[in-house]
Amino acid sequence: DETLIRMNDGRVATRHWPNFDRTYRYLERVRAAIKAAGSENRELSSTKKKQSTKKKPSRNIQQNNRVYCMVPFIWTPSALHAYHAIHASWGKRCHILRFFIDPVIGDDTVGFFNMTEGTGVKAAKKANLTLPNDIVILHDMKRPWHTMCGSQDDEQRLKEFGNCRNIWEKIWRMVVYVAHGSGGASVGASTNRKEDEHDTGAYRAEWFVKVDSDTFLFPENVGRYVE
Repeated sequence: DETLIRMNDGRVATRHWPNFDRTYRYLERVRAAIKAAGSENRELSSTKKKQSTKKKPSRNIQQNNRVYCMVPFIWTPSALHAYHAIHASWGKRCHILRFFIDPVIGDDTVGFFNMTEGTGVKAAKKANLTLPNDIVILHDMKRPWHTMCGSQDDEQRLKEFGNCRNIWEKIWRMVVYVAHGSGGASVGASTNRKEDEHDTGAYRAEWFVKVDSDTFLFPENVGRYVE
């Protein structure tokens, strides 16, 4: 810049800074670029601020994409650690969490108790086996898990019950219960509540996931995926 050179009597340009003109023009371009970038950032910030004031759809699965977690389960002392682990981890993030069990609970040590019978409920209580409110007892299971049916050395039970790997039967009974509220009983359900066809699980969530007790689920990811 000739003006700057004259202001400094040419000393900067001639004695201390031989490439002053070229350097100065370069710095001017840098300054212009910084100024332009700052202007763009201010415009972008203003645009984001305006957008943030608009009402956005919530990503909260508790409101828009409620997830009903259905866990097929066997209520036996050796499996209770899985129940507590689910509650301590991903289970708390489900909008609704239910464990679907066979009518018979217990094991060979404490005994087996049919929770659809009054005597079975009392006996289970004496054995310190109580069911939490998020348990659903599925009725009329045809393949009892606790028998040795299907064993080649027990032809009578094999003839009476067939193969007792009952996961498919449990799954479709779970679906029937959630959709219609029939075929099972929720431990936490109020006996005084008036029956309502719109009070079943089908009306309390938008998405339904069958989760095994040895699976780790991220319910919020289900909500984000379907969104």
